[in-house]
Amino acid sequence: MRIAVSAVLAAFSITCAAAEGATTAAAKPGTWAEVQPILAERCVECHGPDKAKEKLRLDSAAFTLKGSKHGAVLTPGKPEAGSLMKMVTLPDGHDDRMPPKGARLSEAQVDAIRRWIAAGAPQ
Repeated sequence: MRIAVSAVLAAFSITCAAAEGATTAAAKPGTWAEVQPILAERCVECHGPDKAKEKLRLDSAAFTLKGSKHGAVLTPGKPEAGSLMKMVTLPDGHDDRMPPKGARLSEAQVDAIRRWIAAGAPQ
């Protein structure tokens, strides 16, 4: 009985986390594991190994930290200092909003990226 209750509680926790926009149930907040699925789903099509617009790749923490042809896109520990956070939080209709197509990133996704940068953008 105790095992069954634990299993139900675990399943409920995972379901609630997914409903709140969590990237994965196992990803710790402020880690690359939390951010990677967001970037893979929404950014890597244009900023990945097959296509790297502005010479920016977002398919690994190391490439993200390397930045673009214009330089760094983030400053570890300072989320609002880099262009990455600025571009994902620009209003709809702005020419530089990222991603440019489809729905904007959800608040939960933006918060995950912000947490990762604030934590020092660990790999």
